[in-house]
Amino acid sequence: MEKTQLPSQGEVHRGVPILPLRDTVIFPQSILPLAVGRESTVKLLNENADRAEFIGVVTQKDASVEAPGAEDLHGVGSSVRIHKSVRMPDGSVRLVVQGGFRFRILRVVQVNPYLRADIEVLPSLLPTEDEIEVDALTRGVHSVFSKVVEMSPQLADEVGSLAATLNDPGRLADFVALFHDTPATESRQKILETQKVRDRLKTVHEALLREQEVLEVGSKIESQVKNEVGRTQREYYLREQMKAIQKELGENDESTKEIEDLRAKIQEAKMPEDAEKEALRELNRLSKSTPSAGPISTGSPAFPGPRRPRTCTTFPGRRRSSKRITTTSRRSRIASSSSSRCER
Repeated sequence: MEKTQLPSQGEVHRGVPILPLRDTVIFPQSILPLAVGRESTVKLLNENADRAEFIGVVTQKDASVEAPGAEDLHGVGSSVRIHKSVRMPDGSVRLVVQGGFRFRILRVVQVNPYLRADIEVLPSLLPTEDEIEVDALTRGVHSVFSKVVEMSPQLADEVGSLAATLNDPGRLADFVALFHDTPATESRQKILETQKVRDRLKTVHEALLREQEVLEVGSKIESQVKNEVGRTQREYYLREQMKAIQKELGENDESTKEIEDLRAKIQEAKMPEDAEKEALRELNRLSKSTPSAGPISTGSPAFPGPRRPRTCTTFPGRRRSSKRITTTSRRSRIASSSSSRCER
């Protein structure tokens, strides 16, 4: 490969070694570990890791292809520099690479023993008329990404801290696209191929907004489930505690059994959800107001005890006329003009 000092926009490099990647997209300025094990890739590294100024990495269209050719690669990739290379006992190689610049494949000039291609350096376009919109999108990406990092268990807090330090709109879009979990490989590849910073930021911002909404709904559902589980556990604990107390006191628990049987029948019955909730709510109300010493009363006691003697205290009313009246009539009037308090 012909070495040059610093790649510039539109510059062409010939015979660049190309390393195909499965399900991985590397963006400029990113630092990532890579694991490679293909025989052709190992040979590429043996011949170029120490001598080449950089190598090109391009994502495969189909990750299952073992020996990709020109037609199996996407048209845009990134240059990388190899910072560290470790050979494993199984023959594979672990790399730490850093992305450099975007490039477009002009033509593949070699297939065996590994790929080589002529490439063109791609610029990041930032027209002056888009500066206000780019600034607004940059602030939006910063704001939403910090919230997503806070809510997402997959993203470390350090990722959000690093993103907050990036002021360059292009680097920010690439960084978020790389570390954000939602975009799939194809989505990341489209972002890599997008030259306009405004368009990259817009795509990333939309993806972040969707992810934020999903995380908020998921958090709400999780909170509702936890509350419901907690309430159910408390009810079960209190119910079991009540049964234990009743057992210790030797109280009859027939009413509790009746209520539980009714509760089971309501839950087994196929009725609308609202009707079931209303029935259970009413059953709970009845269970709280019904004594646990016996079944729910529907009339007179099944086994009435002996009647207690009736004791009455009568307060005579006003004095009546001295006219002669019959015994029956007198008794009736006295009853209607007297106040009585009786105990059974």
